[in-house]
Amino acid sequence: MIKVGDLVMVVKPTTCCGYAGAIGSVHVVTGMHHAYVCRACDATVITPVALIDGQFEARELTRLKRIPPLEELERDQLVKELTV
Repeated sequence: MIKVGDLVMVVKPTTCCGYAGAIGSVHVVTGMHHAYVCRACDATVITPVALIDGQFEARELTRLKRIPPLEELERDQLVKELTV
């Protein structure tokens, strides 16, 4: 689940017009909202979105993949090693 403070990467195009120019970009989530206006096609998209980069941009949550913090990855690796 994506929340404020998470590091995320855009992995899918927009649902309204298929714009894919932001794929691969990495952002910090600075807020959450319920809608946004697509800059590519001007469509108003009513869906949960993450506000990024100081809340001047928004990305649909379905387009994002959370990048886990290093300590979370290390903890998961340790648990995996202990259970083997």
